[in-house]
Amino acid sequence: MDNKAMALTVNTFDDLLNMNADMHDSIRRLTVKYADCKSSIRHVCDVLTALHRLEWLEIQNPDGRFCTINGILYSRNGKSLYFCPREREGSVRVQEGTEVICKNAFSATNISELIIPDSVKRIQEFACGDNHVLEKVIGGKGIVSFGQYAFFNCVKLTELSLGKNIKLIGNAAFTNTGLKNVDLPEGLKSVGGGAFHTVHITEDSYMVGVEPEGMYEVHIPKSLKKIGCCAFANASVVYAENVNRKLLMACVQSGNMQRYHVARSKHAKSVLFLTFGGEIPSTFLHSDCVVVYQRP
Repeated sequence: MDNKAMALTVNTFDDLLNMNADMHDSIRRLTVKYADCKSSIRHVCDVLTALHRLEWLEIQNPDGRFCTINGILYSRNGKSLYFCPREREGSVRVQEGTEVICKNAFSATNISELIIPDSVKRIQEFACGDNHVLEKVIGGKGIVSFGQYAFFNCVKLTELSLGKNIKLIGNAAFTNTGLKNVDLPEGLKSVGGGAFHTVHITEDSYMVGVEPEGMYEVHIPKSLKKIGCCAFANASVVYAENVNRKLLMACVQSGNMQRYHVARSKHAKSVLFLTFGGEIPSTFLHSDCVVVYQRP
């Protein structure tokens, strides 16, 4: 062990199993000579997660299961990203050709920006949760699904675009983020409960509920058939073809909307649903739309 650089070299991941737990918070850089080991992929990732101050991981001799690229653990074929060191900082670019960002892969790191290639198809549950300094996610136009809690508790995350290929967004996928733009593409089929239950971070770094000016507008695509309770709890305006109980339950939270008014016309072609604090755009105050809004 190099005390000055806090670097450790081991023969295989199995050697980490017998390591004194007191050393976990000392290791900044880890070199593994041989990737071949008896431990399962999940077990290897759990052991690495315990190295709370790890910044960089290197495998000198990859095997059929593991390799490292730019200090991050991938499957040997590069299609699955397994683990990013918890003390990794700044901007991180996922390797082109990656298809899956696995469970807990980026959980609780110190990265501020995540660049995702269009080759990525799935972001699994909890994959990027609890990143308290993550502000921006770039790319990811090929993503088909976000697992539950995928970006849960990324309180400073304000920039993320949903690509046209997205089909499923899991429960609480973006709960406790700071997203202010939610653009749902046609083709999206399911949005889980609390998926976009956003928050606001004060100058004193306290997490508080979203005020009207921090809410977002949502256009409900025709393809969206499954919507969980409170999926769009902080929406200020929701556009859809039909207002039903499912949509109402998706767009409110406890205390968010206490009363609302529904105005219908004979030739309704669209729907505008307005939660507290919003104003009805003048372009929608016509006879060809339905307006749903909360009374003050």
